[in-house]
Amino acid sequence: MNYKLAYRIGFHPWEDAAAHAPFFEKISQLFDREEDGAEPPYGPALDLGTGSGIWAIELAKRCWTVTGVDNVDKALRRARDRAGDAAIDVRFAHGDVTDLSAAGIGTGFRLVLDTGTFHGLGCADRAAMGREVSRVAAPEATVLMIAWPSAGDP
Repeated sequence: MNYKLAYRIGFHPWEDAAAHAPFFEKISQLFDREEDGAEPPYGPALDLGTGSGIWAIELAKRCWTVTGVDNVDKALRRARDRAGDAAIDVRFAHGDVTDLSAAGIGTGFRLVLDTGTFHGLGCADRAAMGREVSRVAAPEATVLMIAWPSAGDP
């Protein structure tokens, strides 16, 4: 999908996921599992393909130290506006999930979240994203990923 075009024309149905009660409940349960037995703040979290920052902001509200990364400027502006409106501190970085080092996001993320970026990549970019996630994740990090198969998947 061409996300830059989608944001330019106002097509971003993935932003509705937070209002979809079953999805919100399930992702909240996964966040609860990661927080179980720990005291806030929970540590650094990375939201890959953050878009307008819905899940980055939700994690920050739950006391994670969050960095959201996306390569669509309009989406990042929306994310920064949302975080400002919610009075939530989230770091948003412009970058490519296949080259996170170029975005300067750092390392040591205890939680890595992808709610729909990986499945939109080709095989080579998926491999690059995997290498980058491995590089920036802390030992024993959890990666939560939602992905759908594409027509070209084996």
